[in-house]
Amino acid sequence: MPRYQRTNTNQAASLTDANNAFVTMLDGETSAQAAARRTANPALPVLLDIPMPRWLLAFRQTYDLATRALIIEAAPAAGVDIRAKIRLVSNAALVMQSGGGQSLTAGTYYPPGPLANQNPFTREWGFLPTVTVGSGVPQQEVEVTFLNFTTGQEFWVRWTPQPLSRWVVAGPNAAIGSGSASGTAGVPVGPSWLNVRYTHSAYYVVQVASPGPVQMMIERTDGIAMTLNNENNPLLFSGVFYPAGQVQGQGAYTQDYQFRPIPVNVRVRLTFRNQSGQTYSLEHLATNTSTPTPLLVAGVGAGSGSGTGSGTGSGTGSGSASGTSSGSGSASGSGTGSGSGQLPLPAGGFVEGPTVASLLAYAPFAPGANQYQSWPTGNTEQYLSNGTIVAGFGRAVGASLKTLRKANGPNWVNTSFQDSSIFEGVLSPDTGRSGGFSIYGFPDGGPVNQQTGLSPNPYYENEQNSSMRSDDTGWNPVQGGSRGALDRSPILHYERRTVNGVEYIHTVTQPYQWAMSGILGKCKIHAWWWLEGPVLRYYTIFENFRDDVQMLFEGRDQEFIFCYTIGDLWRHLLYTGNAPLTDGNLQEITTVSPTEGGGQDNQTDTGEFFGTEHWIGSLNGAGNEGVFIVTPYSTGFRGKQFQGRWGNADTNASSYINANMTSVMGDLPYCYGFTGYVYVGNLNEFRAWRKATNINPLPFGWTFGPGKANNWYGTSCPAKFVDGKYTCTIGKIRNNGHPLESNIGFGRFWSPKGAWKASDYSTIYVRGKVTGLTNLCLFFRRPGDTASDIDLNQIPFTVVGDGVTRTYAITVSTNQRWQQTGVFVQICIGNPVPRVTRVGNETMQLDYVGPINPGN
Repeated sequence: MPRYQRTNTNQAASLTDANNAFVTMLDGETSAQAAARRTANPALPVLLDIPMPRWLLAFRQTYDLATRALIIEAAPAAGVDIRAKIRLVSNAALVMQSGGGQSLTAGTYYPPGPLANQNPFTREWGFLPTVTVGSGVPQQEVEVTFLNFTTGQEFWVRWTPQPLSRWVVAGPNAAIGSGSASGTAGVPVGPSWLNVRYTHSAYYVVQVASPGPVQMMIERTDGIAMTLNNENNPLLFSGVFYPAGQVQGQGAYTQDYQFRPIPVNVRVRLTFRNQSGQTYSLEHLATNTSTPTPLLVAGVGAGSGSGTGSGTGSGTGSGSASGTSSGSGSASGSGTGSGSGQLPLPAGGFVEGPTVASLLAYAPFAPGANQYQSWPTGNTEQYLSNGTIVAGFGRAVGASLKTLRKANGPNWVNTSFQDSSIFEGVLSPDTGRSGGFSIYGFPDGGPVNQQTGLSPNPYYENEQNSSMRSDDTGWNPVQGGSRGALDRSPILHYERRTVNGVEYIHTVTQPYQWAMSGILGKCKIHAWWWLEGPVLRYYTIFENFRDDVQMLFEGRDQEFIFCYTIGDLWRHLLYTGNAPLTDGNLQEITTVSPTEGGGQDNQTDTGEFFGTEHWIGSLNGAGNEGVFIVTPYSTGFRGKQFQGRWGNADTNASSYINANMTSVMGDLPYCYGFTGYVYVGNLNEFRAWRKATNINPLPFGWTFGPGKANNWYGTSCPAKFVDGKYTCTIGKIRNNGHPLESNIGFGRFWSPKGAWKASDYSTIYVRGKVTGLTNLCLFFRRPGDTASDIDLNQIPFTVVGDGVTRTYAITVSTNQRWQQTGVFVQICIGNPVPRVTRVGNETMQLDYVGPINPGN
């Protein structure tokens, strides 16, 4: 849950100062008027137009200094059941009562009373004095937290009550006024990459001037869905990003979007996303205007983070999934990203960089003093609890997830003591049964040859190879530790810290190789964990510093993230359809129950499925309760069942789910950051939460700057950096002992696993350098496609293999199989089928793949 910082009345404070001033507007004020009032009366703090969560439009205060009575009035979205609590930031005691005389306690949620004739402010709370001397709310910094009682999301703000009546504390003032953000005066200042104007007559037309391609999403702020079309009449939907069309003869405005029907005099939210995944949102009233009307002007030197709202200065994000973004110059976006106090990750929850330090900007905080010596020895845990759920991380299993439960419920993580050992003097659980991260690279080992006892291609190190153990998984560091030897992965750093009221656990683990004895992986797992209502959040950096010569630089399936749930949670569900977030029917991929007592390897596997809402659930058979993992960065998922459909956390029977992301990160020495969610509750609650939570999934479109792989990967061919640019040797000759014709022409260059509507795209642009090739194919994968299906989903295109950078436009909309596709989950570039002769050194070096023409 994000927190606002304390008020700073120093106008000269740096834009990057964490204590920078709020800009608070009175009822009906613009931010410019608020700034003028701030200058005239520097004793008053000035608050920025603050972006709010979608379920809370704004709130305001009335404060009487003489009586110390504080009235809070809120404007929740339609149908939202809301609660509020208050405390002093100093944690000093509060003695107060409601308007009805009920004694109130600091830090306790209370329902509101109704508020009439103040639309859209419809709810109020009175924190009033009692007969006790010194009761009521003093003029000291307070923290008020609002709770969406349906979804469990929280939003809270700190400020010092001002002796003013109905003073707007938070929320874009435009969200509650009747005016439009139009006209030349008072046009909001946005990020440096965005100018926006609009007209609204027969169509609602938005035009953008930006140095690079931009996508846009439109929504009504009241949450009502819209079904739309454009001038070419394809079906469009609100809440979905669409690429721009091209417009000529309009000066700098070269990109446009057309929608209809958009109701007149309805407030809409426009969200823009550039090639780097940065987003910026603004709200305005959709009034009729036949001439181009400015909505947003670009800020000079504006901050580059994701933004919501308007105004100048530097902002701190708000809402249940927001963060901080600031820059130098006159404008900065306020964050809407991946967690409390964090800079927002790019859409899709993924970021990469050459060092851990380069990714710490996206973490809740940089590591401080190591507190590992304070962690009690043995089979102990460090817990996070917020009264809704409890999460625990085990010392004996490399700080992986050992407890996950409702506050008053049983543990839903299986931590079986089968095959157990002594760790720090006590009996400790299996190193594999927990929740966390397991990474795979080449060589991939197994299966073990039953006649020779050897794997065809084991990983080797320090006079061992991975086939010497019964489970040869190749290069495979696991957060919990090794399998056969039960080596416990060392925790290099542990830290518990509270930042802006949010409690975090941060750990750094060096994992052991799973199929070897006493061999540490040349990598580290840096993890930050925190709670948001019924959700366990994480931001994880995987640091790879391999230096051996065995890597093939091809993609392998990763368990990133995985969770061994209890045997009772044997039902595996996900949504695989073509209309995500519309409450469509789910697909159950539950396996046949394995026979009890069949040995440690007795398991059934669902195989990989593509959950187009980016989640998979492990549920019980009675109450549809369980654990759900949500990964914006991948739609590939897998489930398993061990021993049987029975048992609690301590039994050998277990269920299992993971995000089956495929990546080259096990081979490519680099650093990778991911953020995601683990939800605890029942299915209906989860689906409501998922719809209400603004999770930015993986966008369609990738720019490959220096050192950017974008989680693309090669299969049957390597993909790695060449002179800093990501390059795939598509013509790689495999060496598996078969004749040459069976080993050449299989190379494919794959995108990450997402979920995109095929009808949104008519042309896909590929820009890069090709060597040694004259023809390639674009392949696409749909949920449920087999390898043979993907071979049929090929769209050929001609290339020039002279090593010169070019843009290739691939028309997909005329392909019959594309026309029959609802949602596709991957694309790849590779050799045609049937396969053609290759020499073995043919390459493609990417600059861009996506729906927007990057130019020649």
